[in-house]
Amino acid sequence: MMGSFAMGWNEVDALGSMLGGLFGGLAFFVTLYLLNRESRIRRVDELAALRRKEDEDARQARLVFSKISGESYPLNQGLGKLELSGMVFNHSSMPIFNLVVTLEGVGQGRDGFRIVNPGESVEVEMVVRPDTKGPVDLSLPRKVGMTLHFLDGSGRHWRRTGTGQPVRVLEGALSEKVPIERFKPEELTPKTRQDGLALDTRPPGQ
Repeated sequence: MMGSFAMGWNEVDALGSMLGGLFGGLAFFVTLYLLNRESRIRRVDELAALRRKEDEDARQARLVFSKISGESYPLNQGLGKLELSGMVFNHSSMPIFNLVVTLEGVGQGRDGFRIVNPGESVEVEMVVRPDTKGPVDLSLPRKVGMTLHFLDGSGRHWRRTGTGQPVRVLEGALSEKVPIERFKPEELTPKTRQDGLALDTRPPGQ
């Protein structure tokens, strides 16, 4: 009986080769799994680090916000002209620069401030021409909120609309240029001072 189970060297060699290939394949898949797992962990860590950096970058921007305090439509203008007032608050510990206030999604009009110091606020006054030619939604300004474009104390440009989260602007930011006066839709070109000299349009530090 025992003899019937005897294996020759060829069979043993074939079996060894088969087992070697099996264990080699298992080792390959285990290694591949571990590499994929390590790669996923690395991506998660990198994403978490990126989010922490973005959160840290936006710390000051989150402390800059606005509030609409009044709006009216002059009777002689119908609903074609909106006079809006509000406040912008800088509750951060650093100043913000080149603040431009708009009412995006509602109409054309701006207000601008060169600097808002930490802990201070500025009063916004805008004359806005509504974009729509149809019925005017009188509640839209407060639904949308004012949009703030500004340069933070670390040289990053931001845009924040209403109570939404601040969004970093990497190119084409309105806050790249110093606002030198209160903007109106019918008068967007810079004025000169009363003595005839052009106002300074250089960014801070230049």
